[in-house]
Amino acid sequence: MANVGLPQLQVTRCVCTRPFTDPGGYRRHISVCDAYQTHQRAQLKRVSESTRPFSLKRRRLARVETAAREKELQETTGPELSADTAHVPESASVVDTTQEQERMVLDDTPPEDIHPKSTSPRKPVRSNRGKLPARYRDVAPEPVAPTPHALSDSDEASTPFVIANPSPSTQTTSSAGVASIRTDPNSFGLFREYYGRLPQVDPEEETELEDLSSQQEKAPSHSDHDISNLYAPFPNRSAYLLRTWYWNGTNQKTHAEFAKLLQGAILDREFNPNDLRDVNWRKIDDALSGHGKDPSALPFHTEDGWREVSVDIQVPLGKNLEPKTFRVDGLWYRPLEKVTETTFSSKQAARFHYQPHRLFWQSPCAPNSTPIQVHGEAYTSEAFRDAYDELQRLPPEPGCELPRDVAACMLYSDSTHLAQFGNATLWPAYLSFGNQSKYERAKPGTFAHHHIAYFPKLPDTIQDFIHEHTGKEGPAVLLAHCRRELVHAIWKLILGPDFKRAYHHGIVVKCGDGITRRLYLRFFTYSADYPEKVLLASIRDMGSCPCPRCLIPKSEIYRLGQTCDSRVRVSHARKDDADRRSKVQAARRFIYDHGHGIASKPVEDLLKPQSLVPTENAFSACLSEFLPNYFDMFVPDLLHEWEIGVWKNLVTHLIRILFAAKDSKVTEFNKRFRLVPTFGGDTIRSFASGNVSELKKLAARDYEDILQCIIPVIDRLLPPHHDKVVQDLLFLTATLHALHKLRMHTEATLDASEKVLKDFGHMLRKFKQVTCAEFDTRELPKEVSARHRRTARKIAAAVAGSISSKSTDTGQQTPSTLIPAVQPGGSVTTVAPSQEQSICSMPTQSSTKQRLRKEFSMATYKGHSLGDYLYTIKRFGTTDSFTTQLGEREHRHSKARVPRTNMQDTTKQLAQIERREAKVRELRERVESTYPAPGRSTLQQETQLACISLEQHHSIAATSKKRLDIPTWLREHRTDPALTDFLSKLKVHILARLTGNKTIVDDPKSVPATELQGIVIKNDRLYSHQIMQVNYTTYDLRRDQDIIHVGTDRRDIMMLADNDNPLAHPFWYARVLGIYHADVIDVRGQNSARIVPSKRMDFLFVRWLGEDSEWKSGWKERRLDQVGFVPGDLPGAFGFVDPADVLRACHLIPAFGDEEQRTKELLGYSRIARGDKDPEEDWQRFFVNRFVDRDMFMRYFGGGVGHTFSTPANNSIAFSSDSDAQQSMAPNAETEEREAGNPGTQSVEEEIEENNSDDYDSDCSVTDIYAQL
Repeated sequence: MANVGLPQLQVTRCVCTRPFTDPGGYRRHISVCDAYQTHQRAQLKRVSESTRPFSLKRRRLARVETAAREKELQETTGPELSADTAHVPESASVVDTTQEQERMVLDDTPPEDIHPKSTSPRKPVRSNRGKLPARYRDVAPEPVAPTPHALSDSDEASTPFVIANPSPSTQTTSSAGVASIRTDPNSFGLFREYYGRLPQVDPEEETELEDLSSQQEKAPSHSDHDISNLYAPFPNRSAYLLRTWYWNGTNQKTHAEFAKLLQGAILDREFNPNDLRDVNWRKIDDALSGHGKDPSALPFHTEDGWREVSVDIQVPLGKNLEPKTFRVDGLWYRPLEKVTETTFSSKQAARFHYQPHRLFWQSPCAPNSTPIQVHGEAYTSEAFRDAYDELQRLPPEPGCELPRDVAACMLYSDSTHLAQFGNATLWPAYLSFGNQSKYERAKPGTFAHHHIAYFPKLPDTIQDFIHEHTGKEGPAVLLAHCRRELVHAIWKLILGPDFKRAYHHGIVVKCGDGITRRLYLRFFTYSADYPEKVLLASIRDMGSCPCPRCLIPKSEIYRLGQTCDSRVRVSHARKDDADRRSKVQAARRFIYDHGHGIASKPVEDLLKPQSLVPTENAFSACLSEFLPNYFDMFVPDLLHEWEIGVWKNLVTHLIRILFAAKDSKVTEFNKRFRLVPTFGGDTIRSFASGNVSELKKLAARDYEDILQCIIPVIDRLLPPHHDKVVQDLLFLTATLHALHKLRMHTEATLDASEKVLKDFGHMLRKFKQVTCAEFDTRELPKEVSARHRRTARKIAAAVAGSISSKSTDTGQQTPSTLIPAVQPGGSVTTVAPSQEQSICSMPTQSSTKQRLRKEFSMATYKGHSLGDYLYTIKRFGTTDSFTTQLGEREHRHSKARVPRTNMQDTTKQLAQIERREAKVRELRERVESTYPAPGRSTLQQETQLACISLEQHHSIAATSKKRLDIPTWLREHRTDPALTDFLSKLKVHILARLTGNKTIVDDPKSVPATELQGIVIKNDRLYSHQIMQVNYTTYDLRRDQDIIHVGTDRRDIMMLADNDNPLAHPFWYARVLGIYHADVIDVRGQNSARIVPSKRMDFLFVRWLGEDSEWKSGWKERRLDQVGFVPGDLPGAFGFVDPADVLRACHLIPAFGDEEQRTKELLGYSRIARGDKDPEEDWQRFFVNRFVDRDMFMRYFGGGVGHTFSTPANNSIAFSSDSDAQQSMAPNAETEEREAGNPGTQSVEEEIEENNSDDYDSDCSVTDIYAQL
């Protein structure tokens, strides 16, 4: 009887049997209920199968059914029960949730909120409209936790670390039986594992947040020095300040340089112009260069200075002639052992790593999971551990008890032009150390790449030398041999007796961390482009076995990604063994002792099968005892072999196909690229100037930009069948490139790299057979011009040779009456003088008929090198540690010094300037650690953006000159549809943030008017801003920053999605229309007599982008995600976002391939939403560019260490970020059946049969193959 008179209540029971009478409580419960999530996934699968495609008629029927059910529910239940009512009547009816959940799947928005336009096919729909984005934890990066104990200076270095009563999580035993010590994990789950002993000093113990940022430079720390000789060789502080500015400034008179001169010298409180009188600047410069009369009086090392020597090579002249010695002058080098000693004793070396260890990651979100190994730095690599273990096995030096550690040498060399005009070049060699963090080595300001040599090139006088002794010109094969001989003679001189002694016995150095060690130099990597590699590896340039690491035949290179290809790389790896050395020595005897030619048959029979050359390798001759296989040093080159190698070759042929396709495809291609928006500071630069199809003056970073943006640009430019092949290939290319370029790898990303490489090789072969075969591809205009220039050079060389032979002939008249000419195919021939005019008047090569056919080639070394990245990363660390981009960046320093020279004897002057700048930097660090440098000048502060704290998530300016009076502003834009209900939406947003109740955004009409009236915006005024800076933690635990700039391309943002469906897309997207702050007063429930203080609140006014539910995207589909603006007549088209919810900026590229690219249907005329340039139209769709940078790639891929707290649970494992969760990227069976292994000869079936007949499992991975062998 107690329940008589109460209305009938509806109880909603979850699948976990828990009852609910409040719809809001039910929604909050199912978001965390495991039973519901499992049931929901099953329902989604069943419903998706029965509702695909989801027609307009079916959606309308669902809405009618839902409306009828809710009407019946209102008639039976009456008014809603308040949320705080706890009593449930016995007569309440329980509704089965199965049909209710299916209704939620079919239509996730209330029926009264759905406009008929939003239900039309291909209209973007914002999932869970009305909700706020999910809030995530913005955790700043931090270093790995310090070691639990570090030995004191008095402790024995070889004493193993012992933990009293060690716990299983702290100490384990390795497979080799050596006790391993694990540090405590940091907040992200990273920890180190040492074997045997811990380091005496933890290099990362004092690492601060600014050390983990690419945005800020850390100021030098203060230290005590003896100031009696602080400024030597300068006589006083005034001379030191002025000359420091001179040597470390730029060569241009800019405002910034003027400010440095004022702030850093003239305005210094101790600067005295009288101190500059009678200063001998030349004497000071000589002392800085290491050529002073009293080096012992200087506060720095001078033994590591430059030395000039000459190099002798033996030139074979043929039969009956003895080899002659040819001297090459101008080699400048620095002793490697002295450079090592200076570097490791510097203050910079205090952060070097000496004790090898492995890095592991165990996600805090999965504490019971198995830790996985992380690959990144060189000092955590397998090569570093092997070198250290091998060193410890050697007997120690007699009477020496110092700790023995490895100096990991990483080399680079490459020739570069010094000026834009002229022929001045420099061929430098650089040395860096893997003991130093790669992030520090990558910063140009650290000067971590030490100049160790400037190689001379083989001079033109070699021709005169050969002609003097033989009476004829030296053939090209002899000149190539002399170049190889010169390079290795240089390295033999550098690796001389002093270096060998240091390499074998070590050098004693008091390192920057205060500990004295015996350091042993070990060569790890040698980075160079392919022409330089073949010189250093002593193999032939593009010979029958072109790879410097293995003996794979050129005819088998096309098998990239196949199991047999992986097996050959291991079983036929190049080895510096006795057999190779004996063949080279035998060939040299044929040449030097018996007078055979370089390309004679006896020499070719010995060397050609393995593409060897008759040059004694310097690394083999000098370091074979401790460098058993020098071929391992030559790592893949991501810049020259990937970006301007494989990718340049592919994109060039795609442009050839567009030319062959006619119908103005190339014009449309160029037009689309010009419309691609920029991203970041310089991540994606503008394509607006010029035509991309011309490929003019493009650097590696430009080709990378093209790769990251080409998928939407080339969409549907080709027939559908070929478009699918090209889209699949480009998606795999971008994926493989992103994986190879990651700065932090885990086992998941390495496994994915192996799978993607297999699919990439498969699609590359299919592209060649299916697409390339159907187009008559010809040379591009750029290639025609290049061939024309080569033709002109051949003519010039032939004419010069003809004149030379006529001037030296003594009786044997060769056809002096014939004139050299080059035929259209490129071959040089001779013609009579009467034909000279006709040859000169031949049709130009740029005519259509003269454009030669060009086929896509897979038989290149650069494509073959892609298969070596997996092994190299596991062996030496990630590619950013040894990429040639570091060396190319260091070239800038040499080029910047050229204007300081008089262009006479340039190499010598550059060497002297390099030492002066280095010693001035060293001196400046010493002075500034004693007397801190002054702060930035006012001029510098005015020209730079305000630097926000790295701990902050975002920053919006504290003040703004642009103030908006809300009533006036809304009245001026009263016809703009973007501002419909602007003020009420803003107050609901503010109320939701003040109360912490996100659910009121779901139904703003349910918010009482009194609540909204209690939200007062002070003075009815908004403050508008143009820029917001957003800090975020990258996948590799670095702090980076995006800038959101209203009205520019940099205005799109992404947020974590607040979805109940675990299989839904993990992110929401929006375009920022305004950045505002307001002073908000909350007077709800306040006494009218009380003065309530205002509170500043920042918010973003955005236009939401919704998903295209019918577009299939993700890793399995090999397609980018598509989004579009939500139709403006829906209530959820515009809204507000808390800046704290912004994950980072995103890159949206218009979907150029849509039949209707632009539309007016989504929104009426709006200057607020579209700006002043085009206020009437929107792009129909956008592609979300997941390849725009490596951090963005890892947010979609999943498993980023630094994304632990900013990634939804359904995106935490590789290949599970989309609806194709846990799916592989392997091609389907139909695609497999169409592929052929060898173009035109072997089919895929034959290839698979061959692989299955091998001794190894055809499904085994590269890792398995290495383990088996």
